[in-house]
Amino acid sequence: PPLNLPCRSLISTAESIDPTYCDVHYQYAHVYFQQSKYLLFEEESKEALLCPFTMGQAMHNWNKYWKVVLNSESGKDGGSARKRYENYMREIQIEIEKAEREEREKEPELQRKGIDFNNGETVGKNEL
Repeated sequence: PPLNLPCRSLISTAESIDPTYCDVHYQYAHVYFQQSKYLLFEEESKEALLCPFTMGQAMHNWNKYWKVVLNSESGKDGGSARKRYENYMREIQIEIEKAEREEREKEPELQRKGIDFNNGETVGKNEL
């Protein structure tokens, strides 16, 4: 639909202004789904799952999408949807483990600075 061209342009502009603005992946996923570009939708949805600002709704959409796709997959395509899904899930798991590792590495430094890394509050040194 013509509505998607301006949307994609605006999303692209936002991404060019700030390449680290991860919300764009969720928006791209919406556009690609509406355009029935499902492989692009899958890629952008995977990225949206890794964005802390969009992961909740992205997870909802991801689960709904894959439930339908995996249940309707026929044997004639060699299980390509299942293979894509498993690859995406591996990539997501790797990124989650990487983020957890980075968070653990930050904890001692935050403690030295008097920041409670469990809730982000600053506490006095004698309270540590």
